[in-house]
Amino acid sequence: MHTQPPPRLRFTLAAAALALALLAPAAPAATPQWTLTTDTGIEFQRLTPLGTLLVGTDGLLGCVDPATGQWQWKREDLKKFKECNYDEIANTPYGLLEVGAGPGGIQKHVEVVDLATGQKKWDSEPLPMNGSQGLFQAPARRMLVLFGVPKKGNKPVTVGVDTETGEMKWQQDRLFEKPLRLFEVKGSGKIFKRFSVDGNQPPVFDTENSMIVWLTEDGPTRINLDTGERAWVCDALKGKEPAALRDGYCGMLLAGGVVYVPYEKSLQAIDAQTGKLLWAKEKDFKGRVVQLEMAPQGLVVRGAPTLNDKGKLNGKAYIDVLDPKTGLSVWAKPFKDLDDATSFELRGDKIYIAADGELHEIGLADGAARAISKYKFKEHEVPTMLELRDEGFLLSSDQTLMMLDTNGGQKYLSYFEAPSFSGWMKLGVGLLTTALNAASAAAAQQQANATGMTQTYYLSGNPTLGKRFRATTQAEDFTYILTTVTGDGKKGPGLVKVSKSSGQAVKQLRLGDKTPEYVTDSIEGRVFFMKDDRTIEGYAM
Repeated sequence: MHTQPPPRLRFTLAAAALALALLAPAAPAATPQWTLTTDTGIEFQRLTPLGTLLVGTDGLLGCVDPATGQWQWKREDLKKFKECNYDEIANTPYGLLEVGAGPGGIQKHVEVVDLATGQKKWDSEPLPMNGSQGLFQAPARRMLVLFGVPKKGNKPVTVGVDTETGEMKWQQDRLFEKPLRLFEVKGSGKIFKRFSVDGNQPPVFDTENSMIVWLTEDGPTRINLDTGERAWVCDALKGKEPAALRDGYCGMLLAGGVVYVPYEKSLQAIDAQTGKLLWAKEKDFKGRVVQLEMAPQGLVVRGAPTLNDKGKLNGKAYIDVLDPKTGLSVWAKPFKDLDDATSFELRGDKIYIAADGELHEIGLADGAARAISKYKFKEHEVPTMLELRDEGFLLSSDQTLMMLDTNGGQKYLSYFEAPSFSGWMKLGVGLLTTALNAASAAAAQQQANATGMTQTYYLSGNPTLGKRFRATTQAEDFTYILTTVTGDGKKGPGLVKVSKSSGQAVKQLRLGDKTPEYVTDSIEGRVFFMKDDRTIEGYAM
């Protein structure tokens, strides 16, 4: 027969357990596998789809082997190449470079390179465009849709080209009437900047031969990928600002021949064949739509407040299930307990979402809810992501991981104190945090902006891409957190790699105080740390 210890003994045991936790050995420190020293100053470093490190210096552009730190190739004809002039072509071994020539580099052209060799595959010389304003991929067609500055005239030109050869399939000079919505590209300078369509809604492919985009105030537009011609324009949304991912909206959702399009504080259903609106009334939500997912019971919609131009919150959080045919709610009463809400997850006929200090289970059919568990994070943090795992429910924020079992019992709470910065370092902490979870944040965004679509990947038959693609599932078992670590007898800002299953740090790396710039590769478990303006260190994490 098992009996509970008396209260005083229980307190003593709890204190002893806490003391043991505090005395537990720190995660082993990562040591550099290699060090790369450059002859000239480093402009930037970027992870490529191949897992290699693209490095731009004052003297060259090249790729570094992630395991050895040795140059795989160098291009000394691309001195002082800026990060903003590189576009990744996802799931391919290629990259697009915008290259300048002449005085001030104002004469632009596009070059697509093989990232494994650095060799040019094709360039924009035979195309009717100079500089690039970004691209979309049509994977099923092995096609790039390029938006660019024309060689003649001032209207943007759109071309469809073969990804492998650069052969132009079609050209459209007046695809859109209104100007493209463009965003400043990462790495732009203070004077010379580059702008791109990247940051808008990604395209939705309703068939292999057509895609739906929303890039201008013309409204959502369906493009025939055989000819580049407009199949339709949704005039009913003309004049509306495109709802960009950069502004916090989720992606458009394609389901059953219908495209569900978020905008302002609303949502509409568009017939993918005709471009006509299917809902009689415009939705009037309390905030922007940030997550959509289709379930047998209806369309699950989550909204959230956003920051306005004055830095104040605009709108309120909400969650609802709509009839996909009418846009009307299938719930008799809305679910209201949504302060500080996470993303939601679906399992069976239930919605799971954490909000207002409780983990909630909501019936998809009727909105009936129950609280599974209460939780509290340290230092006034609140979870932003919910992930359903075999072990239970994982709640996470910038500094905290909490695992609840399937009954709501707490399995662990792991808090990693945010690092303290002195002097100018305080100014860079936001950039540090942003750079930290480049890979895991992408996965988080994929979850939060669920589209329900089956993506077609174009891996170009490259074995490295295939290997990395298959390894993504294992990478999801860990996350990287910026915290204070001790290394080489010193204490300062650093990274810890944390197991989601246990909440334990399995590796740590002190980053130093002067140049905390780094890139993480969560798939291979690597960190590339720019120690100073001429030194990069490679770590296995």
